[in-house]
Amino acid sequence: MLQTHCHEYATFGSRRPRELLRGLGVRTVTEAEGCCGLAGNFGFEAEHYDTSMAVADRSLRPRLDENPDAVVVADGFSCATQVGHLAGVRAVHLAELLDPGGNP
Repeated sequence: MLQTHCHEYATFGSRRPRELLRGLGVRTVTEAEGCCGLAGNFGFEAEHYDTSMAVADRSLRPRLDENPDAVVVADGFSCATQVGHLAGVRAVHLAELLDPGGNP
């Protein structure tokens, strides 16, 4: 499953990471299209929590719920943090997926 970071999405769209994954042989790439809802420190602030969750409910949370066993690729820190909060799983950076034996 792919959660493209907002900056990357605004610059390139989701086409590039999706095409790279498919080029690597990943047959099915499920995408959560749009913002994860965390947006830096925005979603950490108590007064924004409900808004953060409402944004996550538009795409990210449903994709996570539909694909509970999927590997989640989220290159942005906020996106990866939100995946952990919503699903209790660690999202991986695309570079980690490409080189799983790399040094942390």
